[in-house]
Amino acid sequence: MKDQLTWEEVIKRDDIIGGTIKIYECNHVYRGKIRSLKIEGEQVFIDLDGAERALSLDENEKKHWKHSVVSSFFWKKICLATPVRDGPISFVISNLSFALIYPKGVDDPDFVKAKRLRA
Repeated sequence: MKDQLTWEEVIKRDDIIGGTIKIYECNHVYRGKIRSLKIEGEQVFIDLDGAERALSLDENEKKHWKHSVVSSFFWKKICLATPVRDGPISFVISNLSFALIYPKGVDDPDFVKAKRLRA
């Protein structure tokens, strides 16, 4: 397994669209199903279906997920992706933000639990 992936390599994978992403940004966490991922110039753009936002980052508190009007994100292409051993891909967006992509077939434990609770 490579230590780092370029965004061109990530986009070529057939298990990214339809997977999920969790973006940790300052005091919020966003998550959703990946609808599209593309490169334009030096930026990477992602659009989500059913985006949600957590109101708390404290793992000791129950997260309260709410629908998010923010469903598109972007970051600089120089933010290289790092594969995690069991399938997810992580990357740092800025000093205060990072994200995890869970390809199709690799479940984000929080997302699966939330879907079961809603069913």
